[in-house]
Amino acid sequence: LTVTDGNSGTATANLTVNVTANDPPTLTYAAASVNGGSSTTVNPATGPSDNGSVSTVAVQSQGTYTGTISVDSSGVVSISNAAPVGTHTITIRATDNCGTTRDATFTLTVNCVTSLTVNNTGNGADATPGDGFCATTGGVCTLRAAIQEANALTTCSPMTINFSVTGTITLGSA
Repeated sequence: LTVTDGNSGTATANLTVNVTANDPPTLTYAAASVNGGSSTTVNPATGPSDNGSVSTVAVQSQGTYTGTISVDSSGVVSISNAAPVGTHTITIRATDNCGTTRDATFTLTVNCVTSLTVNNTGNGADATPGDGFCATTGGVCTLRAAIQEANALTTCSPMTINFSVTGTITLGSA
């Protein structure tokens, strides 16, 4: 590098430029499990962190999982209405301030429900048979809804149906 001043004086020196590679963010998760129809949170095993800054953390893919899933800026994954029963691959993507990404994949196992509790003497149908949650569109669990849910979850047998309600339950024809 040579510089010249206003009086035609010059000086020469070496200039060294060091370029540091932009590493992707760090983010990992351990496997997690939840009962069908239930909720849980999954904390990162590491990260999210970066040699710059992490600008976004987002759900990249929820695979075959059909329940509700979201992730906050600290990488905590929130799972609710877990369904369907089985093993699902979830991918969370962290992006740094330079646009470099890291995909962190973990296995989410939705476990079988082994019991349902009837809490209403009505005759309403289950809103979503097979989701692991006994609930009519009104949010209660009737005997009809419990039977429909149990029949839809044949891989989760045996199923126990409990009652937290007293009174007469009359089932009409389906």
